[in-house]
Amino acid sequence: MDLIRQLGVLAFGSRLRRLTERLSKDVSRSFRDQGIGFEVRWFPVFYLLTLESEVSITGIASALQYTHPAINQIAGEMDRAGLIVSTRDKNDERRRLLSLSKKGQSLITDLKPLWADIADATKEILSMSGIDFVAAIDKVEEALDQRQLYDRIVSRIKIRQYDAIEIVEYESSLKDHFRELNYEWLKKYYRIEPADEKVLGDPEGNIISNGGAVVFARIDGRIIGTGALIKHDDQTYEIAKMAVTERMQRRQAGKKLTRALLDRALDSGAVRIFLETSPQMTPAISLYEKLGFEISEGFITPRYKRESITMVYKFEK
Repeated sequence: MDLIRQLGVLAFGSRLRRLTERLSKDVSRSFRDQGIGFEVRWFPVFYLLTLESEVSITGIASALQYTHPAINQIAGEMDRAGLIVSTRDKNDERRRLLSLSKKGQSLITDLKPLWADIADATKEILSMSGIDFVAAIDKVEEALDQRQLYDRIVSRIKIRQYDAIEIVEYESSLKDHFRELNYEWLKKYYRIEPADEKVLGDPEGNIISNGGAVVFARIDGRIIGTGALIKHDDQTYEIAKMAVTERMQRRQAGKKLTRALLDRALDSGAVRIFLETSPQMTPAISLYEKLGFEISEGFITPRYKRESITMVYKFEK
């Protein structure tokens, strides 16, 4: 059984690594057979130094698209093998310039014909794939330049997490969740003020009966977050008492709750929608900005002793 082969694209990186190790092993064996003391991993740096008389560590890293530490490690190995020399840049003492030593230069004569043999043998193998394998790799790298694999993975994770969250309307049986979820973050960062206790203790009387709404985020049968829409007048609504339990934060619950409340406010004819949040809550502020809110000073008179900022939803014309 070849598990990596069976896993297909899920093990794509592992399969490329295995292929690289297999090819490198054979090339290293060829060097040894010819009595050449040379490591496969040195090749890109060594070859670059055959083209340039002196190159800085930063220049090599940029040319090869390697990390600075990786180049330092390779350069250290090549230095110990006596293949390169290192000097200080006359124009910048902080920069180290690498060049081939006399031993390294003399090795070029033995390496060049072997490189040609390696290239021909590699072309033979790649031709058996029936495609231009190198061109295909170029396309893969171009796709990664446009958008990294990490970003593509994170995007899919967010969509999956967002879709897994169910928005639930207020029921009296959920009253305790509304209070406890808000108490959780208030106790962690501030203290519970009388204005908080009033709203959290009676959401039906202080929010819902006045034309507002309270909603919850539920996943796998568990309530993990909540938020409220408070009506101030026929055109002004406030998104308030947003809270997601700490262990479930950064899983799109806040985003889905905010969108649900925005939809309700807009459907009710809102012209102005605002919210107050803590300047410490940078992830929340970032989320609100992405959804169309902007920080607005002086929009309302502060109602809490804790530090807060006001954000207003930006209506599109």
